[in-house]
Amino acid sequence: MPSRPSDLGAGARHAAARGCAFLLSRQDAGGSWHDYELEPGSSDAWITAYAGLSLLRDRASSRQADHAIRRAAAAIWRLRQPGGWGYNARTAVDADSSAWCIRMLAASTSRGDLDAEGVLAPFLTDSGAARTFISSDRFGSWAAQHAEVTPAVGLALLAAAAGRPSIARVRRAVLDAHSADCGWPAFWWTTPAYAIARNLAFLAQPGGISAHIADQETGRLSRQAAPGSAFECAESLAIARHVHSGRATALLAALLDMQEPQGSWPPSRVLCVPAQHDRALRTVHDDCRRIFGTATALNAIRLCLDAAA
Repeated sequence: MPSRPSDLGAGARHAAARGCAFLLSRQDAGGSWHDYELEPGSSDAWITAYAGLSLLRDRASSRQADHAIRRAAAAIWRLRQPGGWGYNARTAVDADSSAWCIRMLAASTSRGDLDAEGVLAPFLTDSGAARTFISSDRFGSWAAQHAEVTPAVGLALLAAAAGRPSIARVRRAVLDAHSADCGWPAFWWTTPAYAIARNLAFLAQPGGISAHIADQETGRLSRQAAPGSAFECAESLAIARHVHSGRATALLAALLDMQEPQGSWPPSRVLCVPAQHDRALRTVHDDCRRIFGTATALNAIRLCLDAAA
């Protein structure tokens, strides 16, 4: 892989085009994408929203991408359950899936009946933090507040132009959850990189990332060993771009080297599902269809290209 910035930029553009083509080729006839294989099956609504959002920047220049986004939005509307969206039709509505679906719909359609606050408010604690599920009696630890879900809810509220008080509460919760030890703790992932990247993405929008947090996360990146998976590399790259770390160039080069011939990135075994009432027991899963990891890599590469532009 070339190391000169101009060559790296050309490589990034080429990789993004190939990643986009891979995702477009994997959309099903109903407009959905599917990934992971958990006990209730593969995910549809969450994955469709996540993949669709990664293609939004191609919409203006690609008729195929525009068509795919329209089909994905229609699929998400069909997948809606009373109260929001779940991992799939066999699971309960959750804050994370609902947040990603709301973001996708807010960005891709003009329908005004999203009611983002109505859907997401029940998942917010008094402090403004978000829990993935509502009932602790039913879901145990899955109904505790989760640092990777709170910013997803905040980004959805921003996308849907929700009221400022709600967004301010979420921002306060995100800031309160940050620690020097781990940044933001992971619950649903084996690596904190996802939680850190999501929280920085949210903070960058409503009020900016403080110098204090940027310095701490820059230092964390400088001490970090080489990422152990394509997913972690992509999220570390996103973190580096958000805090303007000098590691971004090396991380981008590493991520480009990981791209597979068909345009995807290899599966990463990082999605963690703790037992509801015993967090020490858990199962770990990979994105077996390569949709989630490829969309994650595509998002990180686009951050770099946007910064260069």
